[in-house]
Amino acid sequence: MKKKKIILTLIIVIIIVLLIAGCIAFYYYNQEKNMDYKFEDDKLYITLNAKDWIEVPGDFSYTAEHLKEVNGERYKDGTYQMDNNKIVFYYEFDTNNANYEGISTKLAEKLSGQYATHIVYSDDKGKTWNDVAISVGPYSDGLLEIHFKNKTEGNMKLKGRDGNTVFNYETNDGGENWDTIE
Repeated sequence: MKKKKIILTLIIVIIIVLLIAGCIAFYYYNQEKNMDYKFEDDKLYITLNAKDWIEVPGDFSYTAEHLKEVNGERYKDGTYQMDNNKIVFYYEFDTNNANYEGISTKLAEKLSGQYATHIVYSDDKGKTWNDVAISVGPYSDGLLEIHFKNKTEGNMKLKGRDGNTVFNYETNDGGENWDTIE
């Protein structure tokens, strides 16, 4: 009889643990399901709850126009990330026509006369943002893919300026610095 009580108690504990884990998973799944983004007046906005919108810093005018022409103002799957772990978007601009609002003067001078590809990311659901130039040169490199498996470790693929070469990068510091990988 004592053995049956112990087994029954263990079964009840396991059921309770599974229910709690299921509720937590359901919460995070539904939270990510409500995340979305939109372009409005060449600016990028995100929502985490399908009703309140947060502006993402950066000059998205060139990217918004390009995406409007080729993909209905939507990023291609894999070229951005929005989940409970990390939020990452890219933007590109011709520095000759760039609006440097929100970009440091030092960076603006460095970029003059170039094409730039940036990523902007948040580890705290859009409260704070980091902006990193990942490619600067006389021609634009195209972001093919970006993915973070946690807040610090991520991978990125860029299509080279020749249109054929693919460069692979990884980061272990959340996206601030990227190393080439073979």
